[in-house]
Amino acid sequence: MTAPRAGPVASAATVAGYLADWQLFADWCTAVECDPYAAGPAAILTFLDEHPGRPGGQRRRVAAMNWIHDQRGVPSPGRDQAVSDRLRPGQALARAGRETTVASVLRLIPSHGWPVGAFGRRDRALLVLSQRAGLTFERLQNLTWGELRVDESGLWVNGPNGPICVPRDADTVLCSVCAWVRWARILEIAMREVSTRVLAAAVAKTDPIRPESRHVCARQPEPGAYAGAPVFVPMTRWGDWALEPQAMYRKSLSAVVRAHLNGDSPVHQILPVPGIEAPPEHEPQVTSIAVVERAEDVQARMREGLTRRAEAQIALRNTGALLQEVEDRADELMRRTQALLAMAE
Repeated sequence: MTAPRAGPVASAATVAGYLADWQLFADWCTAVECDPYAAGPAAILTFLDEHPGRPGGQRRRVAAMNWIHDQRGVPSPGRDQAVSDRLRPGQALARAGRETTVASVLRLIPSHGWPVGAFGRRDRALLVLSQRAGLTFERLQNLTWGELRVDESGLWVNGPNGPICVPRDADTVLCSVCAWVRWARILEIAMREVSTRVLAAAVAKTDPIRPESRHVCARQPEPGAYAGAPVFVPMTRWGDWALEPQAMYRKSLSAVVRAHLNGDSPVHQILPVPGIEAPPEHEPQVTSIAVVERAEDVQARMREGLTRRAEAQIALRNTGALLQEVEDRADELMRRTQALLAMAE
């Protein structure tokens, strides 16, 4: 048993009403040979069907169940989405329409290529947690990796009214748990590796996410020492992260979600990754992103741009070479460290 759920202190009159409503539910459970404390959402819905009343009265009955469970420190089935839909049918209809939009957006978000695939995986997880789990953008700004967990039921996270479980979907493109796990894998690499090259190579080698793709939601990478790291972090247009990742601000999170839902999804350019063959120019499931440029064209434009900037950067002309040398040495040190660790094992 966990600690009682914190919440507003109920008045004596409210508590008396809760106890009366709970007694009615407990008597019904006894009649149908069901433990009232172990009753699930289906039992509550059956109880409400057999004891019709005005919407306000039905909500009060469920509030009484929630309060009793909170006092015992256990999750309440009264907060299940199916029960909420029964109590607020208008809200359920609005969510159904929103889910249709979210599903359409998930099918359009690009899923591979660097850094497009990294942005796509982040935005998929963001859509799932904001639209399906119903987390506010302020909550998402402060959300940490350790607050999310995956089990056989789905993806769990604490919402404003208690734990929320977002279930799996048979279609891996629409699967909320797969969306989170794919982004968690990006977080794992980004937190562990010093060089962005490792992350770029890992993302560039992934296949596009299609309905027939394999599910990856059996388990999530364990956060370990990064349990307190932010879930959503900003990236530059080239896919670079800050050395100490900071959480995206709620206004930025809101802007990304709003753009996707309004059909104005952010467009990111696929960049070449050394040693990785450029991805195909089109992904079958993507229809609303810019045409991907050939790697040769990108490299040619990069060389031209660097040449034009050279005269204005005479004082810094050696900076690029120095940074390249530092990154190469960092990669070499990382390889040596991994080799030593492998020998120690």
